[in-house]
Amino acid sequence: MKVLPFLEAIAFAKKQKVVLPDEYYGERIGLARAQARTISGLAGVDQIQSVFDKLDAVLNDGGTFRDFQKSVADGTLDVGLPKHRLELVFRNNIQTAYAAGRWQQVQANKENRPYLQYVAINDGRTRPSHARMNGHIAAVDDPWWTTHAPLNGYRCRCSQVSLTEAQAKKKGIKPASKAEPDQGWDYNPGEAPMQGLKQAAEHKKQTVHPKLAGVVDRAVANDGRPTTPQEAKDIGAAIRAHIESKGESVTLDSIYQELKARRSFDKVLANTSGGGKGVKSIKAVSVRYPDDWVKTSNDKGVTHAMYSGMLRGWHVIMTDKHDGKRVRLGGGFGIRTVKAGDSYIVTDGDKTSTHEFAHRLQSTIDGLDAIFQTEHRARTSADKLERLRELTGNKGYGNSEVAKKDHYVAPYFGREYGNGDAKEVMTMAFQHVLGGNKSEFDTLLAKDKALFDLTIGLLAAF
Repeated sequence: MKVLPFLEAIAFAKKQKVVLPDEYYGERIGLARAQARTISGLAGVDQIQSVFDKLDAVLNDGGTFRDFQKSVADGTLDVGLPKHRLELVFRNNIQTAYAAGRWQQVQANKENRPYLQYVAINDGRTRPSHARMNGHIAAVDDPWWTTHAPLNGYRCRCSQVSLTEAQAKKKGIKPASKAEPDQGWDYNPGEAPMQGLKQAAEHKKQTVHPKLAGVVDRAVANDGRPTTPQEAKDIGAAIRAHIESKGESVTLDSIYQELKARRSFDKVLANTSGGGKGVKSIKAVSVRYPDDWVKTSNDKGVTHAMYSGMLRGWHVIMTDKHDGKRVRLGGGFGIRTVKAGDSYIVTDGDKTSTHEFAHRLQSTIDGLDAIFQTEHRARTSADKLERLRELTGNKGYGNSEVAKKDHYVAPYFGREYGNGDAKEVMTMAFQHVLGGNKSEFDTLLAKDKALFDLTIGLLAAF
């Protein structure tokens, strides 16, 4: 039987940074077990990193404690840790990564299973405080899970089971237990650096070391999502490798199978106005994006769409300065009284709608496009602006339409606007992955895996 990697657990482990024991057990204890990891008794970061590299390999490829122990013994660095210490490192870090991964799955499926039940083993080795928590049922978003979600101590064997609302009511939603986790374990490894870290930061803001303030602030602001292109690429590459490990081809269908195991798709439609071919196309493609993205877009305004086989696709979003005013829109919309937050789209079919609705998300999902902008700047720092009509041979582009070519699969990816923003990297990437054109999908996968993985990673975890 082939061992399949637990992708959420692997991604969690990769995010953690190695620090020395004095820092971890001083300023960071509790607060940053989700941010950092260490090994007491080892004096050098290189020793600690060597052990965790081997631990991550076991997590990624599958293996036992004996595999891990042998790998450490065969390493080039002498760490000198006895078996019982190595086993503690193995158990704590593997279990914490798995707990964090499971919490991501709980969050992705909470619309369908909005309650959790605490489950203790209840045998002779179960700690009394953990036994008292057994059977407690609360909503996924109940603050109780911020401090009481397993793991709740060294060698803790407790777990949580997700329940539908009907199951929770049948079992009985019980009052919160007064039992507490073991000292130093009152945090949720999956939530931190989300609510758990926010709470911990509040508790520690008077005592946290000044050098760690930036770490805390960034983690609180980021809600645990990928915040750099590399973090997103790591997640996307892991998903792609998982598909390939099963002997399957990487296709849109196989990608969606993996994505839907991690978050909710195709249950939320774009909030549109009216009917017609353009509106139907926008609704059809909106379900290709994560439901929470579409909901955020809907909360900020209505998407109006018009079909045209003659015009290039375009998108415009109304700002506060337009609110309540009469605006000439063109594209068949004419003059309309508009509202801030509403978008207007012209499309000629689903591929274009996928692209233009991505512009809507670009304007409404905070921080999403910034990752694509960072990637573009890194890729094109030495490139000059060139006219698209010369890069492509298409004289339909105006003289003012310019791009940095880089090694994008099509020059339009690198188009820059007057303020230097490359607003087409994100939309072209989503078009190629989600637009339904197999040739574009295969081309991006074959010729630009970095951008392909980044796009998949964001769809999975942002």
